[in-house]
Amino acid sequence: MSRPSASYVVVRTPAGIVAACRLLGLPTRVIGIAADGPTAQIHAQVRANIDGMASLLGLDPAAVQRGTAIEIDDRFFGEGYAMPTEGSREAIELTARTEAIFLDPVYTGKAMAGLVAYVRQEKFTAKQTVLFWHTGGQVGLFA
Repeated sequence: MSRPSASYVVVRTPAGIVAACRLLGLPTRVIGIAADGPTAQIHAQVRANIDGMASLLGLDPAAVQRGTAIEIDDRFFGEGYAMPTEGSREAIELTARTEAIFLDPVYTGKAMAGLVAYVRQEKFTAKQTVLFWHTGGQVGLFA
């Protein structure tokens, strides 16, 4: 199986994806977009979740912790948990209109706002594979 030279996953919940990429030796850069706290808080939670996974799987935690850094970007958090931002509102509308994918204003809307900003800032090239990991939450659209 050939692997892309550079691939990215933009996600709201990165722990499982980071652990899987590390265990499988995938050269994937996982970018976690914080929707419910500052970088340091989310980073600590992701590390704790990865350690917990290693324990549950009977693996050496060092095997899961080695490799690329855990990347968390909290620039799209806004004023707080469950508080939509201008960027998340735009991302929800843009994604629904162009892709027929529905995002929630609490998590996936903020994560997509991060991806939209990254694309606009040209942080990815046409040769790179980018995956947005949609974690659900559409119920929040009707709250």
